[in-house]
Amino acid sequence: MAGDVDYGDDSSGDRYLDGTTLCASGDPISQRLRASDRRQARLGRVSVTDDLADPERRRIDLHESISAVGQALARPANGKREMWAECVRVALAGLSADFGEHLRVGEGTEGLYPGLLAAAPRLSNAVDDLIREQMRIMALVDTLLATIRGPEGAVHVDRVRDLGAALLARLSRQRQRDSDLFYEAYQADIGGES
Repeated sequence: MAGDVDYGDDSSGDRYLDGTTLCASGDPISQRLRASDRRQARLGRVSVTDDLADPERRRIDLHESISAVGQALARPANGKREMWAECVRVALAGLSADFGEHLRVGEGTEGLYPGLLAAAPRLSNAVDDLIREQMRIMALVDTLLATIRGPEGAVHVDRVRDLGAALLARLSRQRQRDSDLFYEAYQADIGGES
């Protein structure tokens, strides 16, 4: 019948109304992570200059990873702390990979920041500040991954959610600062005056 969802043989795990499972192989987060794995596999074959040619793809990948972390953190954890923790861990691993790629493309010798500094050397302090903030973000991702399970193996939902909210806020500010920096560099230097 049209509109029926085929659950297949796997009746384990919770499901969304549309039939996809929570953090199982068909889960939207898992699908994004499989895409992230494909991107990571490509990294060995793709140069920084190839990545520079497709900034929209990188922005979309990073946005999807950030969204996956937000969705994983927002899921109910009552009675399902282990599943919730695994969803968050998987989403954070994908974000770590995509944000790492963002850093590699931005900071490499052929990357975006050296080109920006060549066009607008006056922004070197702002670029340095942005790079320091990006390192703090990566450290926060690592802290979150370590905090998902405490030393006793317990899942610390409230602590992880608090750190996750801080991470998402920092990522949002960092992405805006990054955009503002490029706009300032090229708007002022390419004819932003009227």
